[in-house]
Order: sequence, then C-alpha cells, then structure tokens
Amino acid sequence: MADLGTTAKNALMKAMEGISSAASNVANNTRFKINEMNLTNQRREILESLGVKAYELFKAGAAFPPELTAVLERVAELDKELDTIRTEHMSAAKEEVPERAPTLNVPAGDSAQEKAVVAGETDDAVPVMDMPEISPADIVKPAADVIEQTAEAAAEAIQDSREAAEKLTGLLDEIKEQLPPEQVE
Repeated sequence: MADLGTTAKNALMKAMEGISSAASNVANNTRFKINEMNLTNQRREILESLGVKAYELFKAGAAFPPELTAVLERVAELDKELDTIRTEHMSAAKEEVPERAPTLNVPAGDSAQEKAVVAGETDDAVPVMDMPEISPADIVKPAADVIEQTAEAAAEAIQDSREAAEKLTGLLDEIKEQLPPEQVE
C-alpha cells in the first residue's frame, strides 16, 4: 500500500513539474512573439518613412547611388502613370455628367468630404467615410495585453496545482501514518 501512495505521489509531482515547465515555455514563447512583433512593426514603419523621405529628397534633386536612383526613378514613373490615369478618369467622368446635375436636399455634414458629396463636387458623388488612423501598435498592444493576461492566468493555475499537489501529498502522508506498520514499506 505504501508503494501505491509513493507511486501516486511521485506521479503527481512529475505531472506538476511537466505542467509547470509547459506553462513556463508558453509564457516565454509569448513574450518572445510579442517582442518580435513589436520590433518587426517598428522596423517596417521606419523603412516606410525612410523610403518616403528618400523619395522626397530625390524629387528635390538629391543624388543617390545608381541602385537607389533606379528604384526612385521607377517610383517617379509610377507617379506619372497614376497622374495620367487619374486625369483621364476625371475627363471621362466630366463628360458623362449632365450639365446640370440634380440638387440634393441633404444638409452637409461637418467633414469636407461630406460637404463635397452634398455639393456634388466629388468624382463619383459617393460619400467617403472618415476612417480612424490605426497603427500596428494599436493592434499589437491589446493583443499583447491579452497574451500577458493569459500567461499570468497560466502561472496562477500552476501555483494552484502545486498547492493542490502539496495538500494531496499531505493527505497521502496522513493515510500512510494510519495504516498498520506491516502495510507500510
């Protein structure tokens, strides 16, 4: 009988160690992923702003190495193509609109876009919704908070499991003491 108590106690302790180790690994991996995501997003934002700044300097006449000049020239070509198709679109849209468009009896909203739509001054007369600026940090921070809370809950669960294991060990020891000596090894 003592072997059964000792075996159960050892098995429970090994299980608790395994759970503790797994939860610790999850918490460490979570922290790593959060840090990696934050650094990756910061890097991407810096590279974007670097590209914009380099293009602004290129348009202002700054000299760059040939490899960068080729890329910046391609961006300039794309800008010209965009201007061309936008101009063509505007011309076609003006030709399709009758001389006197019907007037909307809708009060203008507060934004310039809403006023332009009501006045009929937009390309397609389709209202454009003002969208809030959302940065990757606005998404990563709440996700990181949830992951941190999950890691904390896992740590609490591990602590609760350890306390339960200690209580079970105490109960097994009490049962062992109540058994006749010939049944205890």
